[in-house]
Amino acid sequence: MIPDPVRSAFDLTGDPIELPGGVTGVMRFGDVVVKPVVDGPEAQWEQATFAALAPSANVRWARPIPATDGRWVVDGWIANEFIAALTPVAPRWDEVIEFGNRFHNATVAIPPPIEMLGARSHRWARGERHAFDEAEIALPREVAMVDDQLRAWCVPERATAQVVHVDLTHNVFLDAAGTPVVLDISPGYRTPTYCAAVVIADALVWSGADIRTVDALGGIDTARPVLARALRFRLATDHLSHVEGTRSGSDRWLEIYRGVMASLFD
Repeated sequence: MIPDPVRSAFDLTGDPIELPGGVTGVMRFGDVVVKPVVDGPEAQWEQATFAALAPSANVRWARPIPATDGRWVVDGWIANEFIAALTPVAPRWDEVIEFGNRFHNATVAIPPPIEMLGARSHRWARGERHAFDEAEIALPREVAMVDDQLRAWCVPERATAQVVHVDLTHNVFLDAAGTPVVLDISPGYRTPTYCAAVVIADALVWSGADIRTVDALGGIDTARPVLARALRFRLATDHLSHVEGTRSGSDRWLEIYRGVMASLFD
């Protein structure tokens, strides 16, 4: 149910069409898509930043739409353009990474919003800080044992951090003309290599991808350190999703991580 003030602010008329995807409550009104956000300041920065960013010739993102009074976030909702006839790039993971790198070429000069990023408290931000040993999450013993094994493989990256999309896995599409389209931008101040590793970690853990998928990161030996960090991120966020009740299931999820680790690190 979209609040009336949101409808009015974004000039939404008619009956909405609910769109599928990872976020519940995404609605389309003609050429406009509205959705609820988890973090208001993050959404405010994201909408203003990507509205101002010059379009790229080889990658697109849904252009943010302001409210009629100029606000980017209204009562916890944002609006973006609707892009028709999108087809998902996943599970072609190497292409997801390639198109993500195109997007990161477009974002490389964006000043990092360090204060905003540091103030976030949602589970994805907490999981990322945990993975980079910036702030620890208290984990149950069984989860902590897996996390400690992954931590042992992590080493600092030499590449320079920049503004990136840290959740590319199922958010890269092709439009009707074959141009890559990146949606649901999750901002971070990390390296494109780390973002690519998150894609591969997701493919292995969530999609049961073949271990050879790691070749997209340069092979197992090259990939182990950054992939270990990406797996720590997903391990922490998966744990938090169970704690917060946003994902159902048994301890089977932890066994999946153990199986992936056996293939990568033993």
